[in-house]
Formats: sequence, structure tokens, C-alpha cells
Amino acid sequence: MPITANRLSLDSPASRSGDNAPSTVFVEHRDKTRDGHWRPEAFVMLTPSLRTSGFLFALPPEELQSFLLLLTFVTAEGHIAPYLWQLAEALGQSETKTRARLERLLKAQWMEQHIVAKHGGGADRPFYSPIHGLLPLREEGNKEPPQVIYQATPREVIIEQSRRLYARPRAEVEAEIAQFLSKSPLTPPPIKSKKPSKTAMTYQEPTPQLSPQDEAHNQLRDALIQAGLYPEQADELLAEYDHERIQRQLAWLPYRGARNPAGMLMAAIRGDYEAPPAVRPTPIAPPPETLTETPLDTTALEVPHAE
Repeated sequence: MPITANRLSLDSPASRSGDNAPSTVFVEHRDKTRDGHWRPEAFVMLTPSLRTSGFLFALPPEELQSFLLLLTFVTAEGHIAPYLWQLAEALGQSETKTRARLERLLKAQWMEQHIVAKHGGGADRPFYSPIHGLLPLREEGNKEPPQVIYQATPREVIIEQSRRLYARPRAEVEAEIAQFLSKSPLTPPPIKSKKPSKTAMTYQEPTPQLSPQDEAHNQLRDALIQAGLYPEQADELLAEYDHERIQRQLAWLPYRGARNPAGMLMAAIRGDYEAPPAVRPTPIAPPPETLTETPLDTTALEVPHAE
């Protein structure tokens, strides 16, 4: 049963802030017919309130990324409730790591309320959705658009107050600078450097030396991240598979022509894919057999002499 967690309620943070929600689920009416039937198609609209209401700065980067990922699972009717396995597949990581990441998102708050709720489906099949009222649901048939009230964040209020109290006219500041330069020399006196004492002892911390194995591990990890994998995914692959297997699939990746290189690389390492046709060795044809000439037996051709 779908969870309609994006309907606007009177007790929601969005309604208390003057219907100033950071994002809205809008349902369009597609393929309308004469008898009034239509096909719904929903999408999420980000509003300027995402920035001005403080929501964008209230979440740490990872929690904000997880929340935006959650919004991408909006259905045609405007419901948002992806399962744990769907989010893990989208992140390209295990369900254990995805569950831990979502637990941090469940603790995140905005306007003293949580922003995401976890629902049943069993211990192995939970699903997640924005809290009731966080994303107002709008339909195309609504003729009265919602009134949006933009509120400044406390940081912007402080900056504006500071400018009113401490800002000075530009002409006044330039005159003060010119007066200061006229009284001071144009070139400052040279700074005398003190020679270090012969008895002074300097100590430098030794630079940690990495073993060849650690250097190879770090270089391989950087190569996986440059190929599009998350750091957690790179660490997981390095912990499960040997370096030679990973290096081999990294070298073959440009020849696979994958639309999703990161996904193809992970699948190739886990499945130990064989080399693509472009890098397979070409079989060498055996040399043609040489025909040896057999000497002709001329004894049968001799004509007997008459006696």
C-alpha cells in the first residue's frame, strides 16, 4: 500500500512557515481525453525556499544527498516510498551500509522535526518516505497557486544588521587611506633577519614511509574512485578481491564501451569477467604444410635389351 507522506497537513513544518516548503511534488495531467480522463505524471520541484528557509544548510552533505536520492523515487501519482534494496542498488553498495546511512538520515531534523520516516515491511524490507507534510502535493487542476513567503535565514539577517551598523561611505574610507599613505613612507624599511644560532637545534618529524603494498593499495583505491566509484565501494572491493583482479578489470574497462562505467567495473570485478574482444590475443594460424618431393623410381621405366 503506497504511503502518501507528501500531503500537506496543518501541523507540518511547511504549513507553519507559510506554506514555504523547500520542495513540492507537482502532478501533471497528461493525455487528457474528452470525457475528463487523464494520466498522472508527478515530479519534484525545488523552490527558492530550499535555500532561504535554512533547510539546505540544516543537513550535513551526506544526509542532504540521501534525502535528494529519496526524492528521485517519486511515482506517477506523487508517492515517495522506496525500499531499502532499491536505495542500496541506486547507491551501488550493500544493504548493510545503506541501512547505516539511512539511520543517520532518520536522525536529521529541520525546524525541530525529523524529515524522513521509516516504515514496516519486515526487518529485511523496510521502506522510507519524507515525513507527512514536508512535500506539499499540488495538482495541475488547482487554479489558485500556493502563496510562497520567502524568509531570510538568521545568517542573512546578521549580515544586513552588520552592514547597517558598521559600513562606512566609500569616499570617507578612500580619504582616510590617502591621508595614511601621505604620512607613511612608500617603501617599508628592510626587515633584518636573525641568523640562527649555532647552538640552536631544529627537529623535524620523520615523514612516515609507506610500504610498497600500502602505496599500491592507495594508488588502486584512487584509480577506482576516478573511475566513478564511491570511496566506500572502492574500500569494499579492495577488501574482498586481490589487487591483480582489480587492476586487470581497470585496464579492460575502456574497451568495454559501457554506458555506466562505474557499474560495469563493479560487476566485472565481482564476476571476474573475461577480457573484451578488443584485447583478446589473436590466435596465430599454423604455418602451411610443406610438400616434400619423393624421388621418382626409374627402374620400372627401363626397357629390357634384346639378346
